[in-house]
Amino acid sequence: MAKKLDACSTALNRWKQESFGEVHQSIRRLAEALKGEKDIHKRRTILNEISMWRRKEEVFWAQRAKVDFLKHGDSNSKWFHARAKVRYSTNYIQGLQQDDGTWVENEAEVRRLVVDYFEQLFSTTHPERFERILETIPVRVTDAMNDGLMREYSEAEILAALNSMGPTKSPGRTVSTPAFISITGLLWEKT
Repeated sequence: MAKKLDACSTALNRWKQESFGEVHQSIRRLAEALKGEKDIHKRRTILNEISMWRRKEEVFWAQRAKVDFLKHGDSNSKWFHARAKVRYSTNYIQGLQQDDGTWVENEAEVRRLVVDYFEQLFSTTHPERFERILETIPVRVTDAMNDGLMREYSEAEILAALNSMGPTKSPGRTVSTPAFISITGLLWEKT
């Protein structure tokens, strides 16, 4: 039995090293390769590979966190409160640095700086070279698919969608539950 446990432990360690051991090195190596790469198709390949390694890293840490959570639980324990306190202090933003290098700590100014940053990030006054950017994005929706998406939907499709949902589940904040819609629909059909 001891030999089997040792063999299992060795196999798991090898698997861990092969699956997760090279995550940081691989991401770093690919990031360096990306800096010098000019060919757009090779850049896309490198970015896809970086994404794959980042997903592996995410899975590793999610599994690691789950192990801790399962071991210590969500009970009212010292461990749980220590984790919550560390998480709060890690996520707390004391201040931000403006473009001119000055440090802002006032909550209202930090809020304004964040809003200004994202407004600038997601807006532009002089869009350029869209064609070059768009040609790197693979086409996912064909013209035939788009025609199907744009056509009028039928009553049968609406009923099929409602019937496929749980009766107490809401598709959104402003939409009623399927149970309510089906009851009012039945009343509506009878009138």
